[in-house]
Amino acid sequence: MKTTLLLASTLFLSAIPASAATTVTSATDATFTTTADSDWRYQFSLPGWLPSLNGHMIVKGEPLQLDLDVYDELLPNLSSTVMGSFEVGKGKWSFLTDLLYISLKPSGSLPRADFDMELQQFMGNFAVFYNVLDTEDSRMDVYGGVRVNWLKVDVDARGKGPLGRTFSKSSDMTWVDPIVGVRYQYDINEKTFITAMADVGGFGVASDFAGNALISLGYRVNDKLSLGVGYKANYSDYTDGDVTYDITEHGLLLSLDYAF
Repeated sequence: MKTTLLLASTLFLSAIPASAATTVTSATDATFTTTADSDWRYQFSLPGWLPSLNGHMIVKGEPLQLDLDVYDELLPNLSSTVMGSFEVGKGKWSFLTDLLYISLKPSGSLPRADFDMELQQFMGNFAVFYNVLDTEDSRMDVYGGVRVNWLKVDVDARGKGPLGRTFSKSSDMTWVDPIVGVRYQYDINEKTFITAMADVGGFGVASDFAGNALISLGYRVNDKLSLGVGYKANYSDYTDGDVTYDITEHGLLLSLDYAF
């Protein structure tokens, strides 16, 4: 029953690396050039990421297997979400802040219990970029930073029948993963371009391993505004006490970027 998957899926955002996690790094970089002698540059992005989830988790002794489709289970129970990113740079250097907040309030029925759940998640990516390649049609940056994750979830289950279980469980977690990565952009022509971005992190500091990757096709509406469509995948393997999160998120990524 997919309701079982929904109960597990409400914890999905703890898999951050959204990069992370999570909060989603812009799919486009239309006018954010990185020449060494350039003036200050600013770019604001409004991304939208629609991930499905696969993997497993353990929440205070409860093993849960995930195979969640975003359109069937996630969106109908979405209470609120806010995401956006801002990048500022000068010369070869730039700094990116990428934020996501989401609130889910699912309820439903399992074979042995009815449940109500409330989840709140914040994910923030903070990274410094350095340009290592800047030609007429190609640009590449390397970057390093941290991914901050906060997750709060409350579950109330009411048992059904003699074998049903009634319980209330809560979890409130915060962890920070170091990340390193690379971003590459190739201009197909004056209007269209391809962006690829990937990072790895965790390294046992918080998550055992965290990874994030995206590829997108961008279109420059003008010298300030651009649109992007692509695909993003994120993986996190995090364990802390009686909580384990080993989840892959993947799905369509849309973006609207404004540079000034």
